Amino acid sequence: MIKKIINFFLNFYIRIFSYKLFLNFHNFLIHSSLKAIGYKNFGNFKITGEENFLKKLSKYNIKTSIDIGANIGNYSKEIILNTGSFVVAIEPMSKSFKKLQKLEKKFGDRIKCFKIALSEKIEKRNIYFQNYESQLASFEKNIKYLNYVEKKKIKKKKINSLTLDYFVNKEKKIFKKV
Repeated sequence: MIKKIINFFLNFYIRIFSYKLFLNFHNFLIHSSLKAIGYKNFGNFKITGEENFLKKLSKYNIKTSIDIGANIGNYSKEIILNTGSFVVAIEPMSKSFKKLQKLEKKFGDRIKCFKIALSEKIEKRNIYFQNYESQLASFEKNIKYLNYVEKKKIKKKKINSLTLDYFVNKEKKIFKKV
């Protein structure tokens, strides 16, 4: 019975709202629905739920957090301010890394920054980005197909990448001290 009612309303909705006239309305609904479940909410710690996540995380007394792709350190800083965790911040892009290092000066005993890239293999590979401080830098060559990336401004650069396992073994003393 419930299935029949739902199908009736869906068929009614499709008949009425399938006209091109309602296209913008549907695009608005889709966009709003996706944002409501967390899609494309980057940039604001309250809206993304990350602020709430860090508050909940602080209850577990996590000793070490790894911020992979730390960019200029906004998330690393939030981890420091909202938890008692030591932060290992990893960022391969030079300009972003220089800004990230300012956190090391400010919170020296709570963060260690590394200018490296992590990947599934130890190799030299291309990283794709829009600008040298881009928080959207990626090994994915099809980054241009993401709708929030300016297609004409994609640059690439060869960098060395390590695996997380290799990095942790190499930096054992950091992971043992905390």
